[in-house]
Amino acid sequence: MKKKCLFLFLGIAFIFSLLLLSGQSEEIESVPDFLLDLEQVRINFIYDGDTVRTDTGEKIRLLGVDAPEMNWGEGEPDFYAWEAFEYTKENLLGQLVYLEYDEVKEDKYGRTLAYLFLADGSFFNEKLLEEGYARLLLIPPNLKYSDKLKEAEAEARNAGRGIWSTADEEIPDYVQ
Repeated sequence: MKKKCLFLFLGIAFIFSLLLLSGQSEEIESVPDFLLDLEQVRINFIYDGDTVRTDTGEKIRLLGVDAPEMNWGEGEPDFYAWEAFEYTKENLLGQLVYLEYDEVKEDKYGRTLAYLFLADGSFFNEKLLEEGYARLLLIPPNLKYSDKLKEAEAEARNAGRGIWSTADEEIPDYVQ
């Protein structure tokens, strides 16, 4: 009886292991090919809509976007800052993401400058603009995705999303 239970247990453990391994390979195969050459990091802290930190302590500033400032400890958050912060937190906190760099990899504050892609291949910098959580901020020579990012901001403006949801005369100066 003990041998039968042992064989049954080993058989179930073997099948369970195969299922786990097959699930992992599916997960790896589901990552779009273009992401495989990019650096993969896990996001463990959100500063604001456009600045995050990895689990290794690296501070990442997203290229091509400028989200409203939270002004932590320095006063009131800018218009739509909480919404941008929450959107970034919901989409990135605890997630494995992929970083792509442009010509200049670090800013004057020591932050890494990067384009960020989610595991499904979606371009997070573009999503911030499309949903109106940030405005376009292009700083040469980091212009790799400038056309795509310009289109995303134009779409949000035309649809009146996020920071563009208020009347033109009420849009804060930092957005215009």
